[in-house]
Amino acid sequence: GKDGVNPIFWALRRNVSLVSLDLSSNEIGPKFGTEEDNLGEHGTSVVAAIEMNFTLRWLDLGNNGISATAGVQFCEALKENPSLVCLYMENNELDANAGMVVAEKLMNDRQLRYVNLTENRLSWEAGRDIAQALAVNRTLTHLDVGGNGMGDNGPFVGELFATAITKNTALRVLNLESNRLGPTAGAAIAKAITRNNTLIHLKLENNRFDSEVGEDLVNGLKVNKNLLSLGVSGVEIGCDADEIITKEMKQRQPGITFDLSEHDDA
Repeated sequence: GKDGVNPIFWALRRNVSLVSLDLSSNEIGPKFGTEEDNLGEHGTSVVAAIEMNFTLRWLDLGNNGISATAGVQFCEALKENPSLVCLYMENNELDANAGMVVAEKLMNDRQLRYVNLTENRLSWEAGRDIAQALAVNRTLTHLDVGGNGMGDNGPFVGELFATAITKNTALRVLNLESNRLGPTAGAAIAKAITRNNTLIHLKLENNRFDSEVGEDLVNGLKVNKNLLSLGVSGVEIGCDADEIITKEMKQRQPGITFDLSEHDDA
């Protein structure tokens, strides 16, 4: 819980040797990092640690029920941190405000390489800003933003991600699954992969695509020979396109066994 984690973050303010810290699944809870944390005039422990620690490079706070308020404060502090490279914040309660702060960090960042914000509540607003930042960022290699409702205000966020895919030359892994992006965004992403030669893994499952998007993705793979993994939902794009994509991925990764269980869900 938070009472066990707070002393760790206070200690991090002066620590100059620790480079990796995994505090995932510790039931930190929604009061952590907020005024309800009862830490008095010294402020919150996590913000102080992020602002004052210049050696920590890998931090995992996933699956902790961290609140939107704490998420914003943490992400604001992150903008001033010069050392963190890998950040895991999946499955918390981060909202659009926290996501927009992360986007602001990514816009001019030369530091972060790996960011996982899957299964939060970032919404289309943060999706918009993150996609725009991704179009100009040149250092991030792995981005997970699945399960954040980024398509809930229409296709334009998905189209912004498509634009980012055509412009970004650093990203290797992009997870956009379960964002309800819709078929218009799916078509744009399918076209975008024909103009990208650096992405290796792309996850697009559960985005309300259709059979036309499936055909577009199949055609996109005829041009893009660098993708080694393309995640799609067969129930959305149709059996024919799904089989072609699955077969192509197997050929590109002959030693990998693909899990086809999702394709059978109705």
